[in-house]
Amino acid sequence: MSFKLTTPKNTRELKSVKRATAVATTVNFLYKFSLTTGALTTALAATDADEMLFVANESQASGTTPISATVVDRDDEYLVDTVNNSNSAHNGQRMILDATGALLNNTGTDSTTGVFVQVDVVGAAADKKIIARHV
Repeated sequence: MSFKLTTPKNTRELKSVKRATAVATTVNFLYKFSLTTGALTTALAATDADEMLFVANESQASGTTPISATVVDRDDEYLVDTVNNSNSAHNGQRMILDATGALLNNTGTDSTTGVFVQVDVVGAAADKKIIARHV
């Protein structure tokens, strides 16, 4: 499932976005806009909260065809899969992305470079799902 917007907004922005040639996209994965290339690239653990982020609305093999993506705005909340079991003790902690752009890395420690903050857990701990808000 990866990143799924929990509350649809009237102001949500759907865009047709150029992507780097080597970037294959997967629906609901997180991508960032590169100011260097002017195209989408994979969002990784080093992704900064100030970078323009998008969630892919479609899966496509690598190539230059633009994709449909949703702009991630500050305070948007998503149902997100996590690397580790979910834990309500992590509520309020900022989290970085994993190496794939599909999961949040909930280590149990607040990360000053975190892109999302955990708001709540969803389901059983082993389901590895949380509600997270973009910071």
